[in-house]
Amino acid sequence: MSRYSEDEYEQAIEEMMGMPRYVEAFIFDGADTDVLMRLLLSRGLPLRDRTPEDDHLIDRYDTAIDALRAAFTRFAHQGKTAKHASRVDAYLDHMHQQRLEDAA
Repeated sequence: MSRYSEDEYEQAIEEMMGMPRYVEAFIFDGADTDVLMRLLLSRGLPLRDRTPEDDHLIDRYDTAIDALRAAFTRFAHQGKTAKHASRVDAYLDHMHQQRLEDAA
C-alpha cells in the first residue's frame, strides 16, 4: 500500500514534468522516440482560420500530448531502488523531507 494518495502522485508527476532533471532522464531512458517526434513535429503548427483541417491538427497535437503524458507517468512509476518503490515515490519522499527541514 502506498503512503501517498493518487492526487499527491498526480501533482508530483506534474511537477516532475517541469523539471529538467526528470525530463532529461525520461528522454534518454523512457520515452518512445515516435511519440517525441510526433509531438515535436506538430508543436507550434500555424492554425489558419479554424477550418476542419486545423481542428484535425489540434486533435493530433492533443493526442501526442496525451501519449507523452501517459508515457511520462509510466516512467515516473518505474525506477524501483532499494529505498524507493519508484521515481515518483523518491520525489515525494524528498519533498516531504524538504518540508520537514523547512519547518524545523
